[in-house]
Amino acid sequence: MKTLHFRLAAAFAIALTALPATPVVAFELFGIHLFGQRKIPTNGYELTLNVDAAPKSVLRTIRNASVLWADRYESLGDTDSLLAIANADYRAILSALYANGYYSPQISILINGREAGTLPFDADIPLPAQIAIAVNPGPEFTFGSATIGPLAPEAQRRNDRVDPPASSGFAQGEPAFAGSIGSAADLAIEAWRQQGHPLARLADRQIVADHAAAQMDVNLNIAPGPTATFGPVAVSGQTRTKADFLAFMTRFPDGRAFDPDDITRLRARLLRLGVFRSVRITEGDALNDQGQLPLTIALEELPLRRVGFGATLSSLDGVGLEAFWFHRNLFGHAERLRFDASISGLGPQSGFDVADYSLGAHFTRPGIFLPDLNFEMDFRASRESTPGFVTRAAEYQIGVQYINGPHAAQAMAFAAYSDLTDDNIFKQYEMVGLHLGATYDGRDNPLDAHRGLYLDLKISPLWEFQSAQAGVSALAEARGYLPLGAEERFVLAGRARIGSLIGFDLADAPANLLYLSGGGSSVRGYGYNTRGLGTGDDLTGGLSLINLSAEARWSINDTFGLVAFADAGLVGSTALPGETGDWHTGIGLGLRYQTGLGPLRLDIARGLNRQAGDPGIGIYIGLGQSF
Repeated sequence: MKTLHFRLAAAFAIALTALPATPVVAFELFGIHLFGQRKIPTNGYELTLNVDAAPKSVLRTIRNASVLWADRYESLGDTDSLLAIANADYRAILSALYANGYYSPQISILINGREAGTLPFDADIPLPAQIAIAVNPGPEFTFGSATIGPLAPEAQRRNDRVDPPASSGFAQGEPAFAGSIGSAADLAIEAWRQQGHPLARLADRQIVADHAAAQMDVNLNIAPGPTATFGPVAVSGQTRTKADFLAFMTRFPDGRAFDPDDITRLRARLLRLGVFRSVRITEGDALNDQGQLPLTIALEELPLRRVGFGATLSSLDGVGLEAFWFHRNLFGHAERLRFDASISGLGPQSGFDVADYSLGAHFTRPGIFLPDLNFEMDFRASRESTPGFVTRAAEYQIGVQYINGPHAAQAMAFAAYSDLTDDNIFKQYEMVGLHLGATYDGRDNPLDAHRGLYLDLKISPLWEFQSAQAGVSALAEARGYLPLGAEERFVLAGRARIGSLIGFDLADAPANLLYLSGGGSSVRGYGYNTRGLGTGDDLTGGLSLINLSAEARWSINDTFGLVAFADAGLVGSTALPGETGDWHTGIGLGLRYQTGLGPLRLDIARGLNRQAGDPGIGIYIGLGQSF
């Protein structure tokens, strides 16, 4: 193999030396120019951009604002479009400079030596044209004075606190960014709204520019308006959802003081029902005679039924297929009924007899006693094939789930059956217990998070009849995301998962409650659930688990991204995580392609603690980030 690699490399080198000495041709990948000279189209233009005595940030600002700069290697349909773009660039560059505190710029756009703004719309312009943009941004203005008021009193509740206007840069001596003025007004208005003043507004704005001193004096006058309570709610757009149910889900307690956070939560609650395509809540322009603020809710319903199919592919875990049928409004109260089925572990060397199966049914009835309290029923049956043994399981759950904003809690009673079969033994387990859980989801986007925190805790006290033992299964998970850079194209992501099964000896513990590791959802570079206690046909799960993952994500552009990652896992024979066991790790690279549903994921990983039978690399394909 080494000889082959050497021969291929030598042949490639000889081929390169044999090429004629020609100019380097431009090369692009995924729309990104990598090297070489880019050619100007014959019906395009050649552009030069000169910015006098300004920081690099100003140059970047002008480049980002200019359409001429962005389209400099594109073909033009006609000269009319060139003139339109050039004249629009005057305004775009001027607005961008104003936004960055430059209020006395000089902008020149020459087309074949003539100022674009003086050319008639039907001017004859030979192509390719020569365009020269010259910008003298002038001095950067600062705030000479920056006053705003009246300001809302200090909020007593933490959730009502709003950053002061000065946090936007609206302060004496700071750069006079146009955006800082608008942001300061928005912050002052929001502070009044958070304290029950829904009609707070900017009443007056006085701006005086001193060009000689390069200073700007700004005075903003805020009109708080009166306090108010929530008034009547009018709902429109629904056809299949019953009016009494919507009245219950949108009702505010009598006399409840206005709080914009309540409107945000109301919209989230209605969207969470899964019945509506869009929810638009409009506040009234004035209070009614009782000092109440009316609300209008415009709804657009989704189709009642949905059918979906999906697939996953992994070089280690094989092919996975899934399908579901979903009814989102069964009796007019947003009841959801879902049936789903999946099969995984299919590969060229495996058949249906070693694949994993799952069948499930789930029913949800929102608005039980409280608008944010749901009634839940769930049934699931599965078969899972692991090296050395096969596990079958069935479980029925019934209980409630509470969701309010990023917070969620669940309490479900369950009854479960499972059995384990290997070459020598057959074990069965019968359990009852509770599934208790609490979740905090502060991510900005669950499928492609850039910032935020996700916390999840599941605790299941249970009784197993065959062994007459009580135990507790616990699993805690934390995920964090940190964006880097002004454009947030770099994201550091981390995940930690810790599990423990308390109260059982390893020999008597239900097999489906034991922990295994490996695969696309835990440690990449290994087959699904191929790391536990023992190896091969002697593999069993453990009483504790630790999974750690770290990713560095880079968005190349709006379509493609790259990921470097490292995963680690440990399965222990005791209930205390980390007390026993051997670590297994994997590293790899990934490619992301943005779709309308989320990023399409391709990961290539290599396990660093491989054993006999483990492949050299693992390939994983799926929708959404790995975590």
